[in-house]
Amino acid sequence: MNRVSFKGVIIGGVVDIVATYIGAIPVGVYAFMVAGLSNVPQAQQAQALTDVMRNRPSVYLAGMLVGAVCSVLGGYIAARIAKHDELLNGALSSFLCVATGLFALARGTPGTAPWVHILLLVISPLLGAIGAWLRLRGKNASTGAAAPA
Repeated sequence: MNRVSFKGVIIGGVVDIVATYIGAIPVGVYAFMVAGLSNVPQAQQAQALTDVMRNRPSVYLAGMLVGAVCSVLGGYIAARIAKHDELLNGALSSFLCVATGLFALARGTPGTAPWVHILLLVISPLLGAIGAWLRLRGKNASTGAAAPA
């Protein structure tokens, strides 16, 4: 268990989730404006915004891109804090995404088709590992060592 940096994994996971929520704000504003939701009664706006974010491909893909970039960031942060076993710690930084995804799937509220949701659960640790790989690459470039394959 000494390969896992709990501090790195937890901080990387929190960075992933918080950055995703912050990054989703501009996507939500864009969806709100594109769909003209200002004319929808305020009590129904939240559901209407959720529907737009799920059913408009451009908005859905923008949200996915924000989430992916934030997962890479979380993996990078986890690897930087860990300073060892970077790929493992970067992949593990996705634990909050995976946990909330499994919870949503178990409740029957994934927001996407189940097969898409399962694919996203698999991709999340890979994105964290990509962030860790980027950290390793930058670390090796600064020391003159060969980049990891």
